[in-house]
Amino acid sequence: MESGLCFAFLVVRAYRRVHVLQGIERQRVACTRETSVRMASIEFASQGEIAPLPSAISVIPVKAVVWRDVLYLSLFFLLLWILPFIALLVVAGFFVSLIITLILVAFFSFLFPYAALSFLKTEVTVEARERGLHVEKRERRVLKEQIVWDEAHLFACYTLPNLLPWEKTQYYELSSSTHVVTWISVPDKRSPFTMWKPVLSAQEYHRQMQALCDVITAKTGLALCDLT
Repeated sequence: MESGLCFAFLVVRAYRRVHVLQGIERQRVACTRETSVRMASIEFASQGEIAPLPSAISVIPVKAVVWRDVLYLSLFFLLLWILPFIALLVVAGFFVSLIITLILVAFFSFLFPYAALSFLKTEVTVEARERGLHVEKRERRVLKEQIVWDEAHLFACYTLPNLLPWEKTQYYELSSSTHVVTWISVPDKRSPFTMWKPVLSAQEYHRQMQALCDVITAKTGLALCDLT
C-alpha cells in the first residue's frame, strides 16, 4: 500500500512539473513573438544613461534544507521498498531478502550523502559585463555561459516545483536565438523550505538583483516577462 502511494506521488510530481514546463514554453513563445514586434520601436539607453554594472551575485544551497531533504528521501525510498520486500520474502525467504535489503541500504546510505555533499559545493554566480551576461555554475566542474547583449531576444522569469511539494525554485533566463542562460533567484522572504540562500546579505542581494534586472533591460531593450 505504502509503495503504491509513493509511486503515485512520484508520478503526480513528475506530471505536475511537465505540465508547468509546457505552460512556460507556451508563454515563452508568446513573449518572444510579442518582443519581436515591439523591438523595432524601442529606443535603447545611451551608455551614459545606463547605471553602473552591479557586482557579481552568487547563491549557494542551504545545508539544513539539503540534509533534511536527504532524510525525507531516505524515508520515502524505505516506504517504497516495503511491498517489494514482502514479495521477495515470499519468493526467496527471509535470509536472501535481508541480504538484498542490507545491500540496498548500504548503497543508498552512500548515494544520498554523496549526492548531498556534491550538491552543497554548488555555487551559481551571475554577472553583468560590458559585452553581455555571464553565468557561472560551480559543481564538480565549472560551467560558464554567456549571452551577448546584442543577441538577446527574451528576458524572463518563472517558478518550477521541486520534487517535494512544498518546495519551489524561481529562475531568471536571458536567451538568444541559439542559447539560453538561467540563474536562480532567492525570494524576498525565505521560507524554511527555500533551497538557496545568497552569499550577500539579504538586503544587498535584492538590491543587486534589482540593479541587474535594470541593467539587462537597459542593455537589451527587453522588458522582464513572467512566464508563470
